[in-house]
Amino acid sequence: MPAAVLTLVSPEAAEWFPEIADFEIFRIPLSPLSLQAQLETTGNAAAKFVTTPAKIADSPPKAGAAADPNARTIQQQVTAAMVIAEHVMTLRDAQKTAPASPNSNDLVVLLMARLEIKSISDLAGRDIAIDDRHSASNDKVRTAIAAAGAAEVQLSEGQTKAIDRLIGGEVPAAVLTLVYPETGFPQFAGFKIFRIPLSPRS
Repeated sequence: MPAAVLTLVSPEAAEWFPEIADFEIFRIPLSPLSLQAQLETTGNAAAKFVTTPAKIADSPPKAGAAADPNARTIQQQVTAAMVIAEHVMTLRDAQKTAPASPNSNDLVVLLMARLEIKSISDLAGRDIAIDDRHSASNDKVRTAIAAAGAAEVQLSEGQTKAIDRLIGGEVPAAVLTLVYPETGFPQFAGFKIFRIPLSPRS
């Protein structure tokens, strides 16, 4: 077949879906807009893509620094990437009846950290933000991070989203989500993405 429908996602998530070598990605509205609305949407999207590089800081804000109004751009990108990655998880879960399908022990922790964190060991004894939706996995996540070299880390939940606390400079790193090892995830200017096995193998 010359083409395939991948999935249905929100316009925001579709906007940040990665390009794949040797293939074209088309984004088609499920409910076609009027011509005027299409022109306005296209114009807004073009303007956003033109201005986005200038909005992404080369380095994260320091703790206590004034909030950067442009930081929201990175947060939106990270959130969209998480939506896509977790949707891939849902698709894989639907295939768990296959003998070779992965189980919960095959997951990796996606950890986003500021640039001064050169390795996982740099997080030893420090606070790492995590959303309360992952609270059931806190013990496993903490053990995995410790096994990766960061002993005595504290997983810190809060009313504010983990990614917001990281971008705001409150913490040096944040747990984004848990995914299968082969799930793709982009890099973001000014930050590092670490993939930590949830259940380290000997």
